[in-house]
Amino acid sequence: RYTIQQSTGLLDINNKEIYAGDIVEIVIGTKPVKRKVKWDSVELKWGLEYTKFPTFCERLSDYKNNIKIIGNIFENPELLES
Repeated sequence: RYTIQQSTGLLDINNKEIYAGDIVEIVIGTKPVKRKVKWDSVELKWGLEYTKFPTFCERLSDYKNNIKIIGNIFENPELLES
């Protein structure tokens, strides 16, 4: 079974291509946090979705030097549950 995902055109810190639906880890201050990559159709940008506030997205490109892919919502949805 395969899932087709849209590329964001950006790479993570390990030079892996970032796709919509990827679960990434970013560091804010000194704290690592997990976010889901999604297309923000309101502001027309690739964003990082807050788990508690799914209507709010941070701009993905603001963290392009600080993103590490740790999974995706299709294979690892449990990563966002904590």
